[in-house]
Amino acid sequence: MSKYIILYRSGGTHKMQFTEEVQNQIADDWDQWVADLGDSYVQSSPIQRGGIIVSSQGETEVEVSDEMVNGYIIVQANIQDEVIEMSKNCPLFKVGKVFEIRKLPSH
Repeated sequence: MSKYIILYRSGGTHKMQFTEEVQNQIADDWDQWVADLGDSYVQSSPIQRGGIIVSSQGETEVEVSDEMVNGYIIVQANIQDEVIEMSKNCPLFKVGKVFEIRKLPSH
């Protein structure tokens, strides 16, 4: 099995106001989704807003946008298509997050 990272981006959700009830439902759905992944789930974490981009041109603050990375999920799968299907069932995807999937190198 290979490991994949799913970077989730705002996709416009930073502009939305979710009620506490909806937030609780998303959290419950998340817990169920992770449980359903079983051994395929490795780890995940949200990423706080803000940050700095460092390049040869200098430093700039990360702007709040549809493209900003909000967090990551690491899963194990035999092929990338399996990860795509896992992603489509994620509650974050269902509320508008956009996912970028990349295979992680094996060590």
